[in-house]
Amino acid sequence: MKSLQEVRKEILVRLGFSDTQGHDNNKLLIDGIIEHAQNQLFFQYDFGKIRKVSSQDVVAGSVLYDFPTDCDYRQLVDIVITDDSGRYKRLSNGVNYLDENETTRSIPTKYDVRDGQLLVNPMPDKTYSIRFEYFKKPATLTQDADLLTVDDEIVFLLALVDVKNHYRLDSQVEQQQFKAQLEKKRDAVLGMKRYFRK
Repeated sequence: MKSLQEVRKEILVRLGFSDTQGHDNNKLLIDGIIEHAQNQLFFQYDFGKIRKVSSQDVVAGSVLYDFPTDCDYRQLVDIVITDDSGRYKRLSNGVNYLDENETTRSIPTKYDVRDGQLLVNPMPDKTYSIRFEYFKKPATLTQDADLLTVDDEIVFLLALVDVKNHYRLDSQVEQQQFKAQLEKKRDAVLGMKRYFRK
């Protein structure tokens, strides 16, 4: 993945600025557009390169847990728990307030999000391992060396379209390139998906 500085440099070159020209006044604007493009692509499309798996333990007597630091809980794919026989069991999403009144302790079967934390139900009776499958949060782009999380080629094209539109420059060619790259990425992701009969 490319850094923020590399993508910004490519955009400036495409706009006709040289490396030696003073362009500090454009830096904040372009950096903001690049970060916005990355976030838009992250939330709008399912790009397989940012899918991640992480494990942690849930312990007896505790129902609230932090998500992995790079996990966006709005982009969860799956949460499973390892039962006593070592098999994964999927936790179903949805804990209502009546479920929270349950006093019996056993292996959790449900989860929900409460104030940005994972809530499991029922309360664990002992330590279990849970596994998160999720989409990694997009990186915050504030420093030149920060690396993009989403495919840098498509972020570059979307950001270039946005910058050209900001400066009221013709962006039709870049829009076509963006659409072609987007279709290519979508096709690649669809080719990697697994489908199961229920």
